[in-house]
Amino acid sequence: MATDRGGVYHNLSVLMSAAVPIFQTLDNVAKNTGGKFGRVFRGIAAYVRQGDRLSQAMSRYPKVFPELDIVLVNAGEESGNLAEVMGFLSRWYDFVKRIRRIILSGMVLPVFLIHITAFLAPVPELVLSTISKHQYLIQAAWTLSYLYIPVLAILCILRFTPRKGPLRFLLDTFILVTPVLGRAVRHLALSRFCRSFVMLYKAGIPIIQCAESAIDVTGNLVVARQLKGGLASGRTGHPISEGFSRTLPNDFLSIWQVGEDTGKLDEAVERLAEEYATSAEMLFEELARWLPRLIYFLICGMMAMKIMGGYGAIYDANTFH
Repeated sequence: MATDRGGVYHNLSVLMSAAVPIFQTLDNVAKNTGGKFGRVFRGIAAYVRQGDRLSQAMSRYPKVFPELDIVLVNAGEESGNLAEVMGFLSRWYDFVKRIRRIILSGMVLPVFLIHITAFLAPVPELVLSTISKHQYLIQAAWTLSYLYIPVLAILCILRFTPRKGPLRFLLDTFILVTPVLGRAVRHLALSRFCRSFVMLYKAGIPIIQCAESAIDVTGNLVVARQLKGGLASGRTGHPISEGFSRTLPNDFLSIWQVGEDTGKLDEAVERLAEEYATSAEMLFEELARWLPRLIYFLICGMMAMKIMGGYGAIYDANTFH
């Protein structure tokens, strides 16, 4: 029974490729999908029976379906390539799932150690009675605040601020200048843009509209701004690549331009999508390897300082006596 987004889209792709009628397809997916998605697809099936297109029915659940999904499903309906779109979305969310698994697997032990360290580091001072139990808990909470305050701040920005607001732009800027993580996120955003562009382009959508819709779903406002110049260039009759920011990677600019010059833009952009997806995955794997090591180093440094502080307290106590 499928419960994840990639699995649901895979089931839809298989049934649509087999030319199963849309009502039967949605009923089948709703029946064989557990949890939230099962309930959502039962609602979607009802809306489609009332006359909604699939993309319209999906747009009634904005907290469930991101803009990327709705834009591509609408394009698939327009072109008659809905099964192919579902297959693309299935592969995309399987890729995103792998990225999340890589990050989480690299963070579980470091986060656990941070909590252990927060409560162990002040123990020597507590044993030596240089701090009270209340002060011990305050020190532990203060150490944990270095982890939880940034995480909560990011979650609040993502949850409560406008998707294209200034705070989100500042957050995206900060992420892009972070070593390793910045490159990984940039490549992920470019892959997302290229994949979306190709699907829309293959669906027969006008090229300017393809670029505009793909830019809107890049997932990073800074990268989206670097790409937006291509729209202005395209609208004036010039190649889209001429308007792209020169701060974008050189290989991205050159391959896109070659695709325009040769008339094989879809092949060139599809190649970019695959290359940047592979690069993003490798960078996230590298991040998952090195971030724990950095945290271990910081923990060791903190423990060394606490031990030295404990020895200093013992020495002072012996000197006083």
